[in-house]
Amino acid sequence: MPTKDSTAPTFQKKDDSRKVVIRSVKNTAIYKQEFEIEFLGQTKAWYERHSAQLLEVADVPEYLMKAEGWMTAEIDRCDRLMDKSTLDPLQLCLNQSLITDHLDIFRAQFEGLLANDKKDDLRRLYTLSLGTPDAELHFTTDLKKYISTYGVEKINGIADDAKDDPKMYLTSIIQIYNQFTSVVQTSFKNDKAYVEALDKAFQEIINANDRHGKKTHELVAKYADTILKKTNRIGDSCELDDNIESVKELNLEAIIVRIMKARKEMRHQQLVSDVVGVVKKRFKPEISHIKRSIDVLIEKGYIKRDANERDLYKYLA
Repeated sequence: MPTKDSTAPTFQKKDDSRKVVIRSVKNTAIYKQEFEIEFLGQTKAWYERHSAQLLEVADVPEYLMKAEGWMTAEIDRCDRLMDKSTLDPLQLCLNQSLITDHLDIFRAQFEGLLANDKKDDLRRLYTLSLGTPDAELHFTTDLKKYISTYGVEKINGIADDAKDDPKMYLTSIIQIYNQFTSVVQTSFKNDKAYVEALDKAFQEIINANDRHGKKTHELVAKYADTILKKTNRIGDSCELDDNIESVKELNLEAIIVRIMKARKEMRHQQLVSDVVGVVKKRFKPEISHIKRSIDVLIEKGYIKRDANERDLYKYLA
């Protein structure tokens, strides 16, 4: 059985004369028929065997480091020696053998990597799974579920104290959001699918909080009142700007999604009016902020404008 230090397949380590032959035929049909098909087949078989054996003796972080090295070496070798048309099928072959074939193992460890803030390991997993639709679907689903569960539990843990201390609630929301924004930016390269998973998770956190009687917009207003009593002008408080505005944006998006999910279709003015109606008892939101939140949700794919009636929105998510 190969050890953790198993090398790449010997098929790809031919002598210089073989390299000359590859270069000489790489732009002909002979290249694909006589070399590429055999090359991809042997590469796939080697990595299927060695990846399975490696996972028997290595944990997931160790495996990902080794797999990253394999992937880098193969792509470099392909760039140097082979026709560029080989790169895409080679990457598909490697993704299948290194990641997709073992997806259940990685999904089982995904939550642990998040819980232990293993950003480098998550980055490797993301990079190795690029171009693998099944992996993206599963990992974004698992990410949303983890963030939502973590956030709801965290907020519920301070629920009683937060009733009398809205700053505690808002600070916790921002800390959780910043924590996982860092993960998405660092490990998942701000990939749109992972950004959407983060946004959906926070809408669930905020909506869960509202269902439990702790209205986010009321806590925002209460916190603003507390800060304003300590300052002569709103501009004097960076704390007000940083915390309240961030939570307001998250809250407005969550309210819009909740309304659209219930109504399915709405005219622009009616949607704006309904959003104002939800929060007006505590503060009046800027109409421009509501419009901006609508635009953000359109970009994220939660709602869309009707092709024929531009003031008509339709719920998608």
